[in-house]
Amino acid sequence: MPYSYSMAGPSSSFELPIKYPGVWRTLIKDPYWSMPASEIVKRGLHEKKLATEAMALSHMPAREQDLLNDAMRAFDRFKGDYDSAVNFKNKEGAQKCVKSMEDSVRALSRVHTNATNVARTIVLHRAEQTKIKEAYTFISAKSKDDMILTSPRRNILSNRAVIPPEVAFHTITWLTQEHLTKRIHWLRGPRRCGKSTILHQMASLCQSLSKPTGLNPAWVAGIAFDQACDNESFVDHFLATVIHQIADRFDAVKAKFAKISACWDRETYFRETEFGEQVNDIFIALSWVIPRQGCSPIIISLDGLDNCDPVALDKAFDFIEKTIDSCLPIYFIIAASDTGSTQAYMRRGSLENLVYINDVPAFAGTPNDSTGGR
Repeated sequence: MPYSYSMAGPSSSFELPIKYPGVWRTLIKDPYWSMPASEIVKRGLHEKKLATEAMALSHMPAREQDLLNDAMRAFDRFKGDYDSAVNFKNKEGAQKCVKSMEDSVRALSRVHTNATNVARTIVLHRAEQTKIKEAYTFISAKSKDDMILTSPRRNILSNRAVIPPEVAFHTITWLTQEHLTKRIHWLRGPRRCGKSTILHQMASLCQSLSKPTGLNPAWVAGIAFDQACDNESFVDHFLATVIHQIADRFDAVKAKFAKISACWDRETYFRETEFGEQVNDIFIALSWVIPRQGCSPIIISLDGLDNCDPVALDKAFDFIEKTIDSCLPIYFIIAASDTGSTQAYMRRGSLENLVYINDVPAFAGTPNDSTGGR
């Protein structure tokens, strides 16, 4: 009776339908089980060929290459043991080697299938990452480095400054509990009292120590308006700079953005889309990919809002209100003087009850330093 043999595709698993001879056939015709051995060797050599081709792929991980090598060596070892048993006329040993050789071919097939799947996943992942990177260029190209609060380009007094103890106390109080009911922390004080310095120090410390969902605050974005900012500049760069910083902490943001922006004309989007729609389209839409676990706030810090022109300032607070009204787990720290346009927005009805005020007294860096922050 012929032995059946099934040949699967080069990347698929299969079952070896090997039929072993019965007692009488073994005694009379095939004491060394040469027929099933021949079928198993045939399949084993085919699997070795596929495994060797798979190992040559540039994206095959080293771990999978090692597993393939081990599986091929196991097959070769049992094949050699079978040949030796036949040469020494060891019938029982030959039969055991056939069983072991079959097991080794099955193992080689499984390892090859798994390795191929791993390599295929890597290829798909790389292709997806390329698409995400290309789509995300839409944001990263608009992000403006010198608007980032902790940018080294900013001339901010930092390591020499002393944060007043009462300011530090109120900041910690807000970070640990008050933020749950007061979504906005207002570092309030007259011009050049050190608000920017305090905010810069707090942001730098949190960035170096925090994890996005850890016990420390996840300070993921900071914007500083050191120079006058008109409406056109604000629309071109503000939202992109915020998102770019958040995406640096949460990789899922980039993937989500690639999906939601697929149908847009990225060349004209910022120029032709009303700012409120932009906030909904490319910021509020990220709410489901920004983690919510952990007990600390995710913070966006804003400094120098009084340098924005009236239209830009109105858009900034439109952004703040839309964010607070959404399910995004984001809170704000705003450094602003107790006079001017910003304080008027802080006191208006929709925000007034959400503001935690932290008054900053005038100070001048270290006791021997007469240079203060804004």
